[in-house]
Amino acid sequence: SLPSVACQRCTAAQVSFDSANGDPGRIDSDFRLETNDPATGCLRLTAICTAQAGFFSFMEFNVIERGPAENQNMGQVTEALLECMNGAWFYAGIRQVNSVQCTEAPLP
Repeated sequence: SLPSVACQRCTAAQVSFDSANGDPGRIDSDFRLETNDPATGCLRLTAICTAQAGFFSFMEFNVIERGPAENQNMGQVTEALLECMNGAWFYAGIRQVNSVQCTEAPLP
């Protein structure tokens, strides 16, 4: 089956990957473009938070929303795969992501 054209219209510029803003622990967010989903043909990208050594990173979506399940790993690097649906980026197929924020904290 042909993929939905709307899932190939997204661009990384549609998501604000926010930089450190001076708040305690805030760090730059980043992203990596991925190959299209082999099952759907839809565009994908990975949102990334990278903490300094000895710290874990924590990702938030849309400033005030909780981030991905991957936060539970408390890793130095947190990655969340986003997929294009209907011209917008979604995490886990249900949460539209318009911006990504990253924070780091010392490992407990």
